[in-house]
Amino acid sequence: MPYAAVSRATLRARLQDRYEGIPYWSNTEANDALNETLRQFNLYTGYWRGSSPVNTVANNPFLAVSTTLTRTTRITRVGKVLTRKSIVEFYRYRRNWHTQTTASGGGVPTTVTEWAPIGLTAFAIWPADAVGGLTLTLDAVKITPILAADGDFLDVGEEELDLILDEALWVLTFKMPSEREAQRPRHESFLQGCLDRNDQLRASSYFRAALGLDQQQRLEPTRRTKDEEEVG
Repeated sequence: MPYAAVSRATLRARLQDRYEGIPYWSNTEANDALNETLRQFNLYTGYWRGSSPVNTVANNPFLAVSTTLTRTTRITRVGKVLTRKSIVEFYRYRRNWHTQTTASGGGVPTTVTEWAPIGLTAFAIWPADAVGGLTLTLDAVKITPILAADGDFLDVGEEELDLILDEALWVLTFKMPSEREAQRPRHESFLQGCLDRNDQLRASSYFRAALGLDQQQRLEPTRRTKDEEEVG
């Protein structure tokens, strides 16, 4: 999939070219619509990803996530993937987990083996590193790139760029409600593109309703087993 670096000014021009008519929005409104769409796209798909090292602190099980990252997806230690848990599991199954370190002995491991996210800005590890200075590598979704000036560039694939432009036109219809039905197919194309990139969205009632997935399922004929057919 080809990637391109496009400026905010170019995105705005392509947005105008994509609209079959005289634009009813200002440059500022177009900029806002583009940035709002970038946030939604990254939220739904986790498209922009990155990694960052974090050093452990002696006897401290709580560590901060880099300010350039948001949702942490994986943590590794010297190439070994740590087991992901929830903070609830930590407290439920190990009452004293936050005081246990790699030097505790007994059944406590001598190296960090598990982690649990705490919101978007922090995470916990078990056991805590008794020495400190161990480098953990966080793989995570990066903060959405926001275009603040016409000279700011966005690195994105061409297919993703089409989706972003489609959704930005939909966002702009909030200024002109009479355009909403005409631009709805673009909005649905954007949602389908997000679904194609993150299948977990199928569990979302919003996506299912917007794309008619539940209705499609109801219209599909029910398959009966051989035993059911004999009984019928």
